[in-house]
Amino acid sequence: MIVEYQESKINYLNYESKLRSRKEYLFSTGNIDKWELSEEDSKTVDRNELLSNKELAFSKMLYKDTNYCTSLKRNYGFSLTSLLQEHHLYQKNLAKRFKNHFLNLPSKNTTLLGDIFSMVKLLTFSS
Repeated sequence: MIVEYQESKINYLNYESKLRSRKEYLFSTGNIDKWELSEEDSKTVDRNELLSNKELAFSKMLYKDTNYCTSLKRNYGFSLTSLLQEHHLYQKNLAKRFKNHFLNLPSKNTTLLGDIFSMVKLLTFSS
């Protein structure tokens, strides 16, 4: 499970970094035709707005790659959630084991103390 988490994290972070670099480059060129906008966005979004608003441009450009990056992010989030749930379950079971150990400790100590007192009595009375 840890390996899956690490792989999904690396995949997402690497892809996201490369995608961001590509978007930076494309934005700097100012050539909207190469931004690979979705069909809907290419018809509805104002081109001048895209050129002047970097945040908006980044959210619209490289539509397919951005969707793929989002799926990698979801996979990373899922693996992180699974890992945390597994860790929580492990901690819960460990706490239960410690609790049971300490709850049974007094009866073990009582038996041990009883054995010691019995030995002391035997030693005292036999001498």
